[in-house]
Amino acid sequence: MNPSQGPLHLPLTTAIITAALILIPLSSALSDTAVPEQPLPKGGTSSISGHVLDSDANPVTYACISVYDASSGNTLEEGYSDQHGYFDITFPDAPSEQIKVRAKPYYGINLIAQFYDGKLTMDQADVIEAPPGSHIAGIDFFLATGGIISGQVRYKDGLPATKISVHAYSYDDLKGVASTASGPGGHYNLVGLPSGEYVVEFDKLFLVRFVLMTGYYDNKAYLFQGDPVPATAGVYTTDIDYTIPTLLCDLDGSCNFEPDPDLMEFAKTIGESLYPNIGDFDYDGDADGMDIFLMTQSVAYAQGE
Repeated sequence: MNPSQGPLHLPLTTAIITAALILIPLSSALSDTAVPEQPLPKGGTSSISGHVLDSDANPVTYACISVYDASSGNTLEEGYSDQHGYFDITFPDAPSEQIKVRAKPYYGINLIAQFYDGKLTMDQADVIEAPPGSHIAGIDFFLATGGIISGQVRYKDGLPATKISVHAYSYDDLKGVASTASGPGGHYNLVGLPSGEYVVEFDKLFLVRFVLMTGYYDNKAYLFQGDPVPATAGVYTTDIDYTIPTLLCDLDGSCNFEPDPDLMEFAKTIGESLYPNIGDFDYDGDADGMDIFLMTQSVAYAQGE
């Protein structure tokens, strides 16, 4: 070997080895930087199970179980209890990783719907931790017996009025609590009511005449005017009867009674404040804006008879 070439070969070999030692960890570092570790994507499912029972521990069949995201209140999934009161529901992972759950008895069963654990409203409901992919067991409901408001709906001529929608609103905040419809003989039962006071609404849309007739016990025109009707858990509140005023309007806007002029003016004022374009409802060409909506909603129930 030519000694004069030694200094040239040795540094080159050393440089290659040194570069390799440097580049190996560097390439690893670059790889880590270019493809960072990602969290597991959401979009999986979780599940929840439990029982729905009454206060005597009897199974409640076909209760509707609703699962909500605790933060947004959006419904994630619904399912039903079986003949043993058992439910097992799979739902999309909750965005907030927390849920609230409600059990509502089947239509017509006098049990009070509740959120877990024994709460009446979503605001009061217990928050259940629900990490992605989790199964939450032992979510049991014990539904208490509710109160019942009952009565009869009749037309002004005394004939029973069937298929009239009947609704109960909480007297305190006017939120809907229960609904039903009048059946044979015009009789109805509003069931599953927590103890308290309610406004009872009666309505029906007569499609042939394009008339929406709505009134409130006892002969009131508006929801906020309705008389309070008490309900007590396990007790019937009876004789909450209602008579539908005789009012049928033809398509030209004419109705079968002559309204009081003062009531007409009052109704027009109220209607125009609520509906600035109430004139669009004018069908008889007199441009008074009363016709279908105001005649039925304001005048008929303001007269009451």
